Amino acid sequence: KISSNPPEDCDFNSLFEARKSGASSPPLEPDNARLLIKSGYIRDYSMKINRAIQLLLLFLFVVNLSDGLFVPLFAVFVTDFIAGATLATVGFSTALYAITKSLIQVPTARKLDRTDGETDDYYIMITGAVIGVLHTIGLTFISTMTHLYLLAIFGGVGGAFLMASYYGTFARHV
Repeated sequence: KISSNPPEDCDFNSLFEARKSGASSPPLEPDNARLLIKSGYIRDYSMKINRAIQLLLLFLFVVNLSDGLFVPLFAVFVTDFIAGATLATVGFSTALYAITKSLIQVPTARKLDRTDGETDDYYIMITGAVIGVLHTIGLTFISTMTHLYLLAIFGGVGGAFLMASYYGTFARHV
């Protein structure tokens, strides 16, 4: 609750009136500010972010950065190193990844939401991250478009696991 009156031992009304009239007012003393916040007269809007949220945001930043750096090189790799591959092959592979991710992410998230605790979310998130790494490493071993398409489906499963558990964990810690 926010109180409509300041604490009695603070003379903030004169400060607020001076601000309204356009006159310069002395800065708010730290002790008085703490007293106002503690009394509920004003809210504390300091940036205190949960440690789990900080780590999840850093994790998502690294994942998005790596994807953003990887995707432009992916098209060059596919068209240069896989026989018969074109930009349509790249598009179809990307579509397979996205469709697989979309089909698996929602059921995975529902299953994770039905269980209590975060242990299962953690293991699914790590599994998704490991699949993402294996997907990228697997690109060095493929030689046909069929391999590329199967690997895209595998990567879509990893992306679904990773993001389904990520969003659930993030929502619980906000």
